[in-house]
Order: sequence, then structure tokens, then C-alpha cells
Amino acid sequence: MKRVLHVSILLVTLLIPTMMVWAQQEEEWTGLRSGSYYKWKCTLQVLDRAKGTYVFYWTAIHYMKIIGTQKTSDKIDVKVAYATWYVDVNNSRYTREDAEDRIANRAYGSLKRSYRVTKRFYMMSFLNETWGFKMMFPFSPFMVFNPKARGFKMFLERHYTRGYVKGMYMERGVMFETWDLIEGTKRDVYYMEIYYYTLDLNINETAIDESSIMEVNVEIDKELGIVLKLRYFWGFANNMFELVMQIVDTNMFLKHQFTMMVISIIVALIIIGLVVRYYKERRRRRLIRI
Repeated sequence: MKRVLHVSILLVTLLIPTMMVWAQQEEEWTGLRSGSYYKWKCTLQVLDRAKGTYVFYWTAIHYMKIIGTQKTSDKIDVKVAYATWYVDVNNSRYTREDAEDRIANRAYGSLKRSYRVTKRFYMMSFLNETWGFKMMFPFSPFMVFNPKARGFKMFLERHYTRGYVKGMYMERGVMFETWDLIEGTKRDVYYMEIYYYTLDLNINETAIDESSIMEVNVEIDKELGIVLKLRYFWGFANNMFELVMQIVDTNMFLKHQFTMMVISIIVALIIIGLVVRYYKERRRRRLIRI
């Protein structure tokens, strides 16, 4: 009897982290919880068409912390601290005409934003990250969505997967609900694959070819509304540039929950097997005695 009790206690202990996922509270703007922080790793590389290999340009770290959030019935005040620093730079000039570096070693600060809350309020963008390009990128680390709001999926479809391409309104991407492993934890996400006409995103770049199409792959966390993964791939300066970003740290969900669950199941099966074997052996010995 004691063995069964010990096994039960061990199983409950191992499965506590996975049970915490099911107990998550439903609320709007979860990603804006005061004290929450997010950290992403971002890499830029360029495809060498002649060799068929990528040339590494730089690695950057993005950081955002929600210092404070105040919500009323019709307004949200948010104070945010942000930082971007480049930790490994191999090349910071994107065209042959660049006479100066396109990126700074470090950029940081804090800001406060006030937003009027309406029924169709789905996204906050605190800072436009351009990574040294004179372009308007549709997604960045410093933005938070409101996935719990009614009509959010329709917002994603109307605002992103449908839109104007060279002045024509059309379907330009797909969106579906799925899941991904983020830092060893299963996260439900909205995934989108979108194709933009690169010149539609241009601000003041002269090295964009008229036929350039930008492919965008993005994952948005269905609970927190933050960008978990992001990829841009487009033609620029007679090369193919690829920018990839992924979250690497946050205090808003436990890491390695999926890994722990798999290990817990394996351990549980082993223990159950040992217990069954023990009782079979014990029963066999009793029969021999009889």
C-alpha cells in the first residue's frame, strides 16, 4: 500500500507543471501584465546566389518589459522599457553605396502610451523596429495583440492576409491556428504566411527591385498576443535578405513544460511497469507456496 501511495505522490509532483497550463486565466491583453518581460534573438543573413549559401551579417537581442499598465473602461495606459543591442556584427552595410553603418551598437529607452479602448481595438505598436532598413515592416518585437477580443481572427485576415498589392486589393496570404514548441513548452499560436510587394513597404530605399516580393512568416501567441517567431525574406540590393527572430526568454510562461510532460509520462510508465511486475512476482511466489 505504501508503494502505491509513493507512486501516486511522485506522479502528481511530476505532472504539476503541465496542470498549470490548463489553469491559465482567460483575460484580454494578457501580454501587458505589469512586470512581464520578453526577450528575442534576431539574425540577419544574405543568400549568396552563386554559392547557394548564406552569409551572416549580424545577431541582435531585443528586450521589452511592461513596467506598468492601468486599465479603465475606455482607456489603457502602458509604460514600456525597451532595448536593442547587437551582440555579433559581421557586416552592417547592406549595399555597395552605404558609406556608413546602418545599425547602432545599442538603442534603449522607455515610453508611455495611452490608447482608447474600442470594440475593435486589437493591437498596440510601441516602437517601429526597422533593423537599419528604410522600410516599414508589418511586424516587430515591440507590438502586442489582443487575441481574446471578439473578432480577432477576422482582424488578422482583413489587416494582414488580405490587403493591397500594387494598388490591388487581394488575398495575399494564409492564416490558421496551430501550435509550436517554444523554449520546450507547447504554445497555441496564430500562424500567418503573407506575401507583400516590397515597394509597398518602402520608405526611402533605392535598392529595391521592382519585382521584389517579401515573404513574411509570423507566429502570434494565442494567449499573450506577442510575436513568438518572425521571418522576412525579400530581394534587396541584388541579393536575397533573410531576417529571422524568435523569442528566447520570458517570465509569462514556464519553460520546458512539454519536455517535462514527456519525461513525466516516460517515468510514470516505467514506475507502473515496475509496480505491475512487483505484484505479479509477489502473486507468483504466493502461488508457489500454496
